[in-house]
Amino acid sequence: MFNNFASKAIVPVALSLTGFVIICSIFLYSSIKGDYMKDAVRQETSLANTVVGSTRYSMMTDDRESLYQIIDSIGSQKGIEHLRIFNKEGVIMFSSNAGELNQVVDKTTVGCVECHSGSEPAVHLGSMELARRFVNAKNHNVLAITVPIYNDAH
Repeated sequence: MFNNFASKAIVPVALSLTGFVIICSIFLYSSIKGDYMKDAVRQETSLANTVVGSTRYSMMTDDRESLYQIIDSIGSQKGIEHLRIFNKEGVIMFSSNAGELNQVVDKTTVGCVECHSGSEPAVHLGSMELARRFVNAKNHNVLAITVPIYNDAH
């Protein structure tokens, strides 16, 4: 089969070309996946900033009933696993999951350890550092975003 000149010339070229296409496909896939993740983080960070903007007035006026309604309404939307607001001590003050109210957030979990690994928590992080991916208890892939809410000067 590989006795004639044509087959000896075509087989190595075909194998080289196939290898090149496979390697390029892998690089293209990883590039597209990275871009997709950056876009998802950007979109979810925008949503988190919308939540912060939507709740700002209710927090400033200490209108807890309105704040509960906003959190419940946003947290019940399709594609949102849950939504919560906790204070600087880590106590969950508002949540779309009523069972976790008044509990303290574990600062050693995947989402918290990034900021709380040192003696003082990190004050400002970029959007990619605020995002993390993990598999939750329901075995769903989750993209979680943490956005700090800073006090405003009245």
